[in-house]
Amino acid sequence: MAVLLNTDQGALIDHALLLKRVYSNVEIDSKQSGSYLLKTNLFKIDRPFKMDSQVLAEQTAEGKGIPRRNRKRKRKSELNVGEVEAQLYHSEIVQRVLDIHTDLISKAKEAGYIQEEREHSHSSPGDVKGQTNDSVAGGGHPPVSKFSELDNNSAARDAARIRVGDTSLIDVCQAIAPPDNVSSTSREMSQKLNLSECVNTVISNDWDNPRLCEIGKESYIIPQKATFLLSDFKYHHIIYPTADMDKFDLIVLDPPWQNKSVKRKKMYGSLRDEDLLDISLEDLAAPGCLVVVWVTNRMKHIKFVKDTLFPKWSVAPAAEWQWLKITKYGKMIYDISSNHKKPYEILLMGHFEGSIQQGGLRNLCSAEGKRKKSESFETLGTTDKILTKKDSCELTNANFKSSNEADELTNVYEGRELRSLPCNYVIMSVPCALHSVKPPLDEVLKRYLKENPRCLELFARNMWPNWTSWGNEVYVLLHQHVDFYDLQ
Repeated sequence: MAVLLNTDQGALIDHALLLKRVYSNVEIDSKQSGSYLLKTNLFKIDRPFKMDSQVLAEQTAEGKGIPRRNRKRKRKSELNVGEVEAQLYHSEIVQRVLDIHTDLISKAKEAGYIQEEREHSHSSPGDVKGQTNDSVAGGGHPPVSKFSELDNNSAARDAARIRVGDTSLIDVCQAIAPPDNVSSTSREMSQKLNLSECVNTVISNDWDNPRLCEIGKESYIIPQKATFLLSDFKYHHIIYPTADMDKFDLIVLDPPWQNKSVKRKKMYGSLRDEDLLDISLEDLAAPGCLVVVWVTNRMKHIKFVKDTLFPKWSVAPAAEWQWLKITKYGKMIYDISSNHKKPYEILLMGHFEGSIQQGGLRNLCSAEGKRKKSESFETLGTTDKILTKKDSCELTNANFKSSNEADELTNVYEGRELRSLPCNYVIMSVPCALHSVKPPLDEVLKRYLKENPRCLELFARNMWPNWTSWGNEVYVLLHQHVDFYDLQ
């Protein structure tokens, strides 16, 4: 299992281990199979990240023999209204995340999933060759030397740049319009396709094992029983189920949110918040559908999802989780007190309430939500009250506040008891260095879903077995490129 530890408050996930299992038997051609492993350096996050300018200054000081001093930059101006609001918001999260981090890391070290970090202040990288130190996220590697502290996880960053500059997928997506005939927008996957055949067309397979496929002039590893659509956002409607198809029980969205860094570096295409309103959730969501939206720590986006997107979609807010990114030794990848970058990202969750009224999975928050029912909505599962759109819209930020109490109540879906979705939860893992790749959610969420749920990811960065993945422009296919994997 990818979930190494699981408590009422959080879980420790081994992302690399799950990938290893998914691609353990890849059909290379009709005569041979092999085991592929995502390059281990992509998870080689040994130390917390620093700004490149900070690392350069420390390397210069190290070369001159100048003692290092840990100093925080002094802010030159007062916080503006938005920054004050963000500071207040995160202050209500930080202590809970710290407590859960301490608890899970302690348990992980006791179980041997994470090793203690050992410093070798008088060694060089060559001196520790051959020594191993297994830790979470797979792969043995030597104890950390003082040189590792200044390389700023360069091995992981370099591995993520393998296909940087490859614009072929983007170019094709922008050049090809979808066919007028709706029946022509889907096809079965084969091991050899023209790139143009994969654009604006839903590709699916019923394979029992992953396969190495030639698409255009490049090779990609496609998971078994995977469905994907590679298209520009304006053609995203192609992924909507037709009348004879089941809708989705879990929908995960990871939008390319706008921010100043993206605009400045022109790293990837981004969308305005308002563009997401064009997604017709009622055409996608099955009764009881759980909707999960990844959000950056910018208050503008968090408020947009809570105050605008969820009400527009008739999604009843149910939970707010955090993904805490850690190093191989269990440290947070950024200082949690930093106003610039946080070591966690936000997952906002809710249930499609339009389907709740049709007898689907009923929304049930944990103890904190129950205490606040007079302010927002009645907890469902022990009553027959139906959550109304007005109730959902009135749910304020207060309804996402932390609660460490486990919720013992259950939902019932098609005769099967499901555990209640906790209002607050922390997922911890070593992050993959590939752009915006998130940890797998299957094993963490399965207890809250029906058996064999239909799962959809919008703005997907990669593919998973038994999932439908839609990728805006490029990433859904790019990160399946064989260059990111090693044949074992």
